[in-house]
Amino acid sequence: MNDIAARLKVQDVTNKVAILTSWMLAMTLQIEPRHGLSPNELDAIEDRLYDHNSRATGRHDGRGLGFVIRDNAEQIVSVAAGYTWPGFSELQQMWIDEAYRGRGYALARISAFVEELCSQRRSPALGSEL
Repeated sequence: MNDIAARLKVQDVTNKVAILTSWMLAMTLQIEPRHGLSPNELDAIEDRLYDHNSRATGRHDGRGLGFVIRDNAEQIVSVAAGYTWPGFSELQQMWIDEAYRGRGYALARISAFVEELCSQRRSPALGSEL
């Protein structure tokens, strides 16, 4: 190991860093609009965000959280979905079938969401998609 270290010269490292830097600057990144990402692509993005946030915080207890309302035929007529993260949570999406709108179900779901979060001592946040 000392032999290898002895052969390594500062100038060699400097040259390699310069080559790598010029290569990185020469790379062109393309930003493209993507409409309709597939569920698999969205899941992969969520997984990468979760991995990054877990490493950054040292916490691994984030979870999805959802509430559904079903009719007498067991069909879903309303859903609220989001996630919880250490000390925080977000309600990202809400939907209700048109036939069931105007009956207070949205308020009931939001109340259930907030109640669940308070029981876990997490701060609720309402997402931008409401």
